[in-house]
Amino acid sequence: MNKNKNINTLLSDIDTLLLDGKKELDKDNLDSFLTTIKEDMERLLTPSEGERKRLRLSAIGREDRKLWYEVRDKKIRKESSSNKMRFFYGHLLEAVLLYFAKEAGHNVEKQQAEVVLEGITGHIDAVIDGVLVDVKSASDFSFKKFSKGTLFQGDDPFGYIGQISAYMEALDIEEGAFFAINKNSGELALLSIDELMTIKASERVRYLKKLVKSKEIPERCYDPEEYGVSGNMVVKKNCMYCNYKEECWSDANDGDGLRVFQYSNGLKYFTTVALEPKVEEIL
Repeated sequence: MNKNKNINTLLSDIDTLLLDGKKELDKDNLDSFLTTIKEDMERLLTPSEGERKRLRLSAIGREDRKLWYEVRDKKIRKESSSNKMRFFYGHLLEAVLLYFAKEAGHNVEKQQAEVVLEGITGHIDAVIDGVLVDVKSASDFSFKKFSKGTLFQGDDPFGYIGQISAYMEALDIEEGAFFAINKNSGELALLSIDELMTIKASERVRYLKKLVKSKEIPERCYDPEEYGVSGNMVVKKNCMYCNYKEECWSDANDGDGLRVFQYSNGLKYFTTVALEPKVEEIL
């Protein structure tokens, strides 16, 4: 580790490492990286009956109603194989980026360290050069949140700002950063965040602990949107991928619940059908 390194040169240092290579790799760094990959593979392929969702620091930035459903859900839910692969791929990319940071001479500490805030736990990715770093792997579209900073312009459907705020507060660290990789192009981005950009995480956690115990369901996360010019209404994109959309919208279509139609660009979930779509309905 070079004591003169700081996180502002992280991307350029990794770029130099990849372009020029390194005559001799640090054995400890390599062994640590390979151990992480081994543990991730073992975790992926270990038989599991699934688990109930519980409130974690990684989720505090998400919508109230979704968290209310998740934490109160009595079902044991197993991840789909595609989701397991997606998370595993993300873990691999995280391990690679942190390994590159070490080999480029930066100080990488507290990998996957457990942190606690208001009695709720979470696990950070790492602290690099004294900065709390959260590693993200993203599609071309999502990568713009980090490369162009649109995350700070309301483009935060997964609550990343709340997540990193909680980690920073738990560790009493004033500076954080999202270290992102475009899964398609391999491009890297580093988006810094300071205390002025964070939420008051401890207040949010205290609020959520009460909310998930309440019998009163929070307001819906999103209003439906019009589809076409017929007066038909569909759920927004973020609702489409929620496990609780059927229950959440059980009062849609005059109490019949969501109606689902197969379009060429995917399924559409209708809350109101004013004019019958001329495509197949999925019953």
